[in-house]
Amino acid sequence: MDTSFDRLPAIPLVVNDPYFSIWAPADLPTQVNTCHWSGARKPICGYLTVAGKRFQFLGKDGTKAAKVTSVRVMPTRTLFSVQAESVQLDVAFWSPTLPDDLDKLSTPITFVDYALSSTDGKEHDVTVELAVSDMLCFDGEQHPALVINEFSDDGLNICSVGQKQQKILCHSADRITIDWGYLYVASTQQVFHKGENTVCRWSTAAQQKPKSSYILLGYDDIASIYYFGVPCQAWFTRNGGTLLSALKEFSREHDSLWDACVKLDQRILRDAGSSGGPDYQFIVSAAWRQTFAAHKLIRTPDGSPVLLSKENDSCGCIGTADVSYPSVPIFLKYCPDLVNAMCAPIFRFASMPVWDYDFAPHDVGRYPYVAGQMYALRNMPVSGEVIPLIFQYPAGSDLYDPNMQMPLEECGNMIIMMEAAISFGAESSLTERYLPLLSKWADYLCRYGVDPKDQLCTDDFAGHLAHNANLSAKAMIAISLFRVTYSRIVWLNMLSG
Repeated sequence: MDTSFDRLPAIPLVVNDPYFSIWAPADLPTQVNTCHWSGARKPICGYLTVAGKRFQFLGKDGTKAAKVTSVRVMPTRTLFSVQAESVQLDVAFWSPTLPDDLDKLSTPITFVDYALSSTDGKEHDVTVELAVSDMLCFDGEQHPALVINEFSDDGLNICSVGQKQQKILCHSADRITIDWGYLYVASTQQVFHKGENTVCRWSTAAQQKPKSSYILLGYDDIASIYYFGVPCQAWFTRNGGTLLSALKEFSREHDSLWDACVKLDQRILRDAGSSGGPDYQFIVSAAWRQTFAAHKLIRTPDGSPVLLSKENDSCGCIGTADVSYPSVPIFLKYCPDLVNAMCAPIFRFASMPVWDYDFAPHDVGRYPYVAGQMYALRNMPVSGEVIPLIFQYPAGSDLYDPNMQMPLEECGNMIIMMEAAISFGAESSLTERYLPLLSKWADYLCRYGVDPKDQLCTDDFAGHLAHNANLSAKAMIAISLFRVTYSRIVWLNMLSG
């Protein structure tokens, strides 16, 4: 086995959030064209020209492929190397998903770093190009009218591309990509728009000592999430930050951010290695990229952070409790307060009159709309339609098919997640505020969790099941943990009272 190649179903490249997420679904970066994580075409192509001979190091469009000599996927970085003629190009796609720096984590910017060197000791004239398709800033195959701006700012050459008619938060669906906002490509090298691509070109002489350069790929989504009636932006904008200011900041901090990512990768791999060895390190690296790519961190109107997931190939629901549940181990270990940020929208919706049930909701909408549970909705909007503002409906609206709910699953998930978050160091204020809801859900588990009746669980593809032992076990664990939660909060209130 060649240990220089990490082989995943897809190579993570641009990994920031559910809409800015580009992968190469192959073993090698030269075997396929890149696509969005939902499968939609989003080409990013890389070319290496040595002494007039052109090779492709990313994507596949008929150009002769460079020889790929290594591929390595780590939690925050994807590294691969190619050779063409007597030149080696080392490429790094990396995103500073730093759990101790929520500003950086929430900023949709990915670096593309180059290191170029001669392998025969001679000097070679080389041009490296990255071509980023306009398709990143619209949904579907039909090219809309675009506005393109090229300018320089703070030492960076920048090109932005976006639709002339901006339809902010214009759709809601599962296998869909963003259809608003602006793509940014920035570098100290030449950046220009040509045809249907933004191109970054670096011409230099490859020598034995490596030369380096980098590109920043960013996306300004203008508004990220419709949150209970208010369009909300990513967390990093809360103090007036913009994507343009972030590009300049990231460029200035390139070296320190790289060092932070290296240290984080080392820490995560060390932790994973001590638990399960090299195979587990590989699994954790892939899981880190996939987990953070599936979430968006926003600032709500009251100034608090909310972390929202998007389902793929499963309704496109947002903030799904049984999607949050299997993802929380990463957050518990490295940033437990983000578990609170994941659960807060569920609590808020469950406190509204329209949710007049004794059990926890499954989700809070369909991405990017946080407007009320979509799962089990009797009149589900078709793909692409904006969903109804369910959170505004009164009690007794009878919107949901009771046979399509997951009552035991979600009650157990919410109680377990909240107690786990506190146990790992998260603030307890959210749990204290919603203790009556948690108590109601614990009572529900006590009444119905011993021998579950016919209902769905998170494995809904298996259909309805009665006497589900997994649900019963989850109910018992959740009830036990709620007793811990309740006792802690009562004790703390006594001490503070």
